[in-house]
Amino acid sequence: MINLHDPPPRRWIESTLAQHCVVPQIVDELTDTELARRLVAVHPHFHYGTNASNRFAHGGWAYLTLGLDGDAWQLLAIIERTGPRLLKMKNFPVPTAAALIFIYAAMRLGKFDAARLGLQLARLHRLTHTERDDLDTLEACLQAVA
Repeated sequence: MINLHDPPPRRWIESTLAQHCVVPQIVDELTDTELARRLVAVHPHFHYGTNASNRFAHGGWAYLTLGLDGDAWQLLAIIERTGPRLLKMKNFPVPTAAALIFIYAAMRLGKFDAARLGLQLARLHRLTHTERDDLDTLEACLQAVA
């Protein structure tokens, strides 16, 4: 089960950080708080690398890790606004990590309809086994609190 009072799991953003923007050795040496501060320091880009949509995952994770939930939602709210249209088109051009962070943030802020939307959007992706397990855990958590 996921504790919504804890920061979101770092593993959700590690692969995109390492692949696209931050030297992996540096990422490994930093605590979650140090990494979050570094990401917030380069607002509004958040080291998105080759995919600008990574900023939703990286920035959302950083803000949530630092306890800045309102800032996280301000960044992620565009997913809530565009999500219904993307569902109709069966296209979610945002990385899976961003979907997981969006769902987590929505649940943490009590925005359960937005979290359900995020679950539907995440299912438009081909998920790894770990991502599928995380999505199932988020869904179970949502069912427990909503």
